[in-house]
This record gives sequence, structure tokens and C-alpha cells, in this order.
Amino acid sequence: MTIAVLLPLFSTVTTHAQTPLERWSQFLGPHRDGVSAEKGLNLDWESRLPKVLWKKEVGGGFSSMSFGEHRLFTMGQKDGRIFALALDARTGEQLWKFDVCPAYTDQNNYSGPRSTPTYHNGRLFVFGPYGRLLCLRATRGSPIWDINVFKASGAEDRTGQKFYWGMTNSPLIEGNLVIVQPGGNGDNSVVAFHASDGRMVWGAGSDVPGYGSPVAITAAGRRQIICTTGQSIVSVDPADGELLWRHPWENKFNMNSANPLWVDGLLFISGLHEPGAAALEIVSEEGKVVAREKWHNEDLKNHFATSMIVDGYVYGTHGGGGCTLRCIDLKTGELKWINRATGKSTFIRVEDHLIAWSEDGTLRLVKPGPEKPVVKSEMKLLEPQAWAPPALSNGHLYVRDERHLVCLDLR
Repeated sequence: MTIAVLLPLFSTVTTHAQTPLERWSQFLGPHRDGVSAEKGLNLDWESRLPKVLWKKEVGGGFSSMSFGEHRLFTMGQKDGRIFALALDARTGEQLWKFDVCPAYTDQNNYSGPRSTPTYHNGRLFVFGPYGRLLCLRATRGSPIWDINVFKASGAEDRTGQKFYWGMTNSPLIEGNLVIVQPGGNGDNSVVAFHASDGRMVWGAGSDVPGYGSPVAITAAGRRQIICTTGQSIVSVDPADGELLWRHPWENKFNMNSANPLWVDGLLFISGLHEPGAAALEIVSEEGKVVAREKWHNEDLKNHFATSMIVDGYVYGTHGGGGCTLRCIDLKTGELKWINRATGKSTFIRVEDHLIAWSEDGTLRLVKPGPEKPVVKSEMKLLEPQAWAPPALSNGHLYVRDERHLVCLDLR
């Protein structure tokens, strides 16, 4: 663990604690688990399909949406450049755009931005695929600070290497820190910068990069930042960068992409290749925080889409191609069913329903259950490749593909 700058006392206030209305201000919502706190929305699509309010061209890529100041924030690739964009969330009117970096194409010929901007207290934190980390004024799109994470941390820039897909993790705000995962072999796999001015505060871990985003939890009496790397799941103390524990999660492609989920005292993790899925218990033993497997199997292998947990059951897509929707018991790992209802999809949860956004641009409303899923309705809205997860804000649902973004009314 490397302390680059020692700063005053850290706040332990989390992003979701600062947003009493549970604003969808970051990747996968208030708690980075895809769960919306909004109630009383239209979940009877058989009687009344959601109305499309607007459709706008935003450019290519896999960036999802976040919200603040009545604005929608995302990223898109157009004319050989990647831009951060702010749209009026109500009308879709473009309010500003900021040039982040040249167009990005990985070794598998997938192009565009991968990270979702994070809104916090009037600022927007943007992470480009080449490692540029920006803090912008959310209202105007003007820069406050601008750093290259690889240069600041000493982590290796792997652009151009085989089986590398660029910086995909979305910045996490924890107290007065902004946390990202460049991946590095010298206490710089996970790094924290001061949100006010971009000064590096600490670095931790020595793992190659993964492709999920860091999440903040409280477990075993400790605040922890849980990070998915290419070869492990690690926990870091946000106050000083201490590496609390490391759980091996190895695969030959260094590709762990789905977010970990902390529910009912268990941390659910899943990867596409060798690891499969597991539930970890995080406990205190002899003054140290440790993680130990409660169960581990290969019955649910998430590619890049984070699973959803409803009433103690995990629902997610299994496999990289020819995906199946699967249900497993969170406590035991028991496989309950396999279904092809949604195809390869990303998800968010609204009350006891799942909104599934298929890679072919089809939106589905699914009522999950441990016996079987029920697809209550579906709408074909956009075209492949629609890989960015949906987002929900103030009764409006937002989905995108590689060209367009659509706003639907769920009120």
C-alpha cells in the first residue's frame, strides 16, 4: 500500500447517503446494484406500454447513464473522438459535450467508451478508455482538474495488448475520494484521488485490471471498497488504502467484468470463464477482516452484465454467446432453473420486477421467481449492440444502443 498524499480526516459519507431521493447518479444506480428505490411506477405493460418520450443520437459505445442537475450524463463516440455528453433529462436536448480522447477500439474490434460518468455535488467524474480521469462542472462541462491515471499511479497502460479492453470501470465517490482501478503490479491496482483537486491519496493491490466497477460496502464492522480485478476480488479500506483481503478469482483472459453484489451478509461474485459464481462471507477473525467462500460452482457465469438479487435469489445471464437466463439460491448456490427468456441482456430492478435490456435492442419486463420467470411484455426499440445497462430517474427509463438513446415514461 502506497500513500501518495496524506490528507485531512476522511469523510465516510457515501454517495447514496448524500442523495436522500436515491438519485441515479452513478453506474447501476444508488448502490451500484441496479436496484431502483422508486415506487408506484407503471409495471403493467400488458395494459399500457411505456410511451417513448424522445430519441436522440449520442454516438457509439457502452457507457450507461447517470443523472444530476436535471441532466442526463453519458459518453459517446462520434467522428473519431469520444465525448462526455450532458442532455436535458426531460427533452433530450444536448446541453454540452466535452472532448475526452480519440476513438478507442480494442483488440476484438469493439469501439467506443466503456465507463459511465459519476455525478456528485455539482461535479461530473469522467473516465476515458485510455485512462484520462476528468472532473467537470456538471452544469457547463468545463474542466476543474484533469489527470492521466497511468502516469499518476505508475500503473502500466496496456493499450494494444491482446485480451485487453481498456478502462471500463466507472469512478466511485467515497467521502472526498474518487476511486478507479487502473490495474498495476506495485500497490497501484486500485487508486484513490482527492475529489477536489485530483491529487493521488493512496494506491493498493498488485493485480492486473478487471472490468467491473468498485463498490462500497460496510461489512465486519469496516467500511470497504470491493474491487473486481483480472485475477481476484479485493477489499480496500478507503481511509488509508490498506488492503484488507484478497480472494483469488483467476481466469486465463484476466476478464472479470460483473459488479460484486452485497446482500443479506453475502458477497455474490461471478465471472464468465473458469471462476463461475460464488458467495463470500466477510467476517472479522482475530482483529482482521477475512473473506471465505460459503459456496462456489459454475452454474451462473456472468459475462459483463451484473446479476440482480430479488428476495434471496440471484437472476443473471450465463455465458458469452447463446446466453441463458438463470436463477440460483443466494444462500446455497442451488440452481433453480434455466430459461432463454431474455437472451444476452443487462438488467435493473424496479420493485419486484426486472427490466431486461437485450443486446438486440429489445426491452422486456420480467417478473422473476424461484419457480420460473414470466416475461410480461416486450418492446423492440433499438438495434445491436445494446450493451449498456438501462437507467431510471424520476419515473423515466433510459436505454441506448451504439447510436441512439431513448427515454420512456414509466410514470
